[in-house]
Amino acid sequence: MVDVAVVGGGVGGLTAALSLQRAGVKVAVYERAPELLELGAGLIVSKPAMRGLEFVGVGDGVRALAGKYPDTGYHTLKHYATGAVLAPAVAWGSGFDRPCAMHRADLQKVLVEGVRANDPDCLRLGYEFESLEQGGPGPIRVSFTNGATVSADAVIGADGGASAVRSYVFGQEAVDFTGKVSYRGLIPQKRMTPELETMNGVYYLGPDRMFLTYFVRGTDFLNVVAHSRQLGWAEEGWSIPATNAELLELYSDFCAPVHHVIDAIPPETLFKWALRDRSPSPQWVKGQVALLGDAAHPMLPFLGQGGNQAIEDGAVLGRCFEVASDIDDALARYEKVRKERGNGVQTMTRATAEAQMRFENLQEVVFSKRAEAIYEYDPASVAV
Repeated sequence: MVDVAVVGGGVGGLTAALSLQRAGVKVAVYERAPELLELGAGLIVSKPAMRGLEFVGVGDGVRALAGKYPDTGYHTLKHYATGAVLAPAVAWGSGFDRPCAMHRADLQKVLVEGVRANDPDCLRLGYEFESLEQGGPGPIRVSFTNGATVSADAVIGADGGASAVRSYVFGQEAVDFTGKVSYRGLIPQKRMTPELETMNGVYYLGPDRMFLTYFVRGTDFLNVVAHSRQLGWAEEGWSIPATNAELLELYSDFCAPVHHVIDAIPPETLFKWALRDRSPSPQWVKGQVALLGDAAHPMLPFLGQGGNQAIEDGAVLGRCFEVASDIDDALARYEKVRKERGNGVQTMTRATAEAQMRFENLQEVVFSKRAEAIYEYDPASVAV
């Protein structure tokens, strides 16, 4: 039996593990965190990603924990200062692949439960990648900072935008600050007002800033996402505290409903992080090591595609192993099927970020035919 080591226990790595397990591959997922913590962040799982999650067997679990879907669809685009509707919401249908607004911890929970149901020992916590050796006869040797060394027939680097696997195998590259900063917060139901309840699936767009709100976990939380162009602060990390006052000041010229949302965010749930970028990788596979998710194509969060593309990668990876003659064939198929799409969506995300920040041609920017093509893809049926 083929033995695959997946480095990184995020949504991409876990989806890859499920897809590989489905293909009869022995998988171990190595996650650097000592425990799986609940990140207070939301994401919209798109139609293609829902098709991938259905394929790996967790679609029902994801839908059961999704945020309440607004009757009008997602997202109503509004003018930052007046609140006037610039573009109506897009109805996303009611099929099994309908997009789901998720608390990231809920999505992770469903994926972890699926992986462990197949193999209780699959997920290994407290394993931070250090180095690997490949090229000689026999399996790859992977070393971790905790002193452990493991063997695997293939290694999948799914360890995020600042991927240590990518840097070690493909060489160090610059990870550049984009001049943009993101904020996230969660407003619990107990702090909700009638006004805030109308903010499900609303997207305010203004010069150099945007502000998005939607329900996650039913109506338990209103997820808040804010992106802004900000120079002079470039710290990384998911858990850097921010304050309501600084966010209010940054959005002082936005309309009153935005201010009311910011006021309602519990201070302990408000965080910020600098957005960094690295170029799309021209090579996803080297020997029997492959990149997946943000390790291959780090996404800026302006089309909501980071987690979604990682899920697509993971679903396709297992399908490639299922039909391939050997590991080299499987990884070659995976790179051929996924690289053009993953790198292409990353490039589109960059362009969308700049176009939205310029606050021009809004209808075309947000609902362009080119962007719509993202959602026609099916990782469960694309030819491999």
